[in-house]
Order: sequence, then C-alpha cells, then structure tokens
Amino acid sequence: MSLYWAIMNQSHNKLPFIIDTPFARIDTEHRANITEKFFKELQGQLFVLSTNEEIRHEHMVSLDQQIAKVYMLEYGEDKRTRISEGSYFEVK
Repeated sequence: MSLYWAIMNQSHNKLPFIIDTPFARIDTEHRANITEKFFKELQGQLFVLSTNEEIRHEHMVSLDQQIAKVYMLEYGEDKRTRISEGSYFEVK
C-alpha cells in the first residue's frame, strides 16, 4: 500500500488499485485507518478481494459512498464458481 500511495501521489492520472485480503493480520485500529485514510482517499477505482472475516459492517457503512458494485464469488462442491451481484457475506 505504501508503494501504491507514493505512485499515486506522483501521478497525475487516476490509477486503479486491486488488493487481495487487505486486512490480513492487521489489528482493528489499523483496519479503521486503512479504510478511512487510504481507501476513502483513492481517486481511481478500488477492487477489494476479501474473505468473510475481513470486511465488517462498519467498513461497508464507511465506504458506502465509494462502493459502486459488490459481488460475491462462491466455489461450489460441483467445482463451479457462482457470482452473485449485489451480495456480500453476512456482515455483522
């Protein structure tokens, strides 16, 4: 994230940012900081690939104005992936 932040600050273009499991091994305080001070200030598109344990209700509420679409990918026993638009893990 630090490298991307530096590139973003030097670029005059809106750059997309794709991150997988952004809160892995991050404590609660730093999760809030990443959400409020990094994700919300990004100018380009943000793609967050998360697990069911990472993004909590307060994160979804905080980012509500930045979220355009939400998708949930579920891998079934039939070895097929199902994509549900507008659906996310049960967030509490």
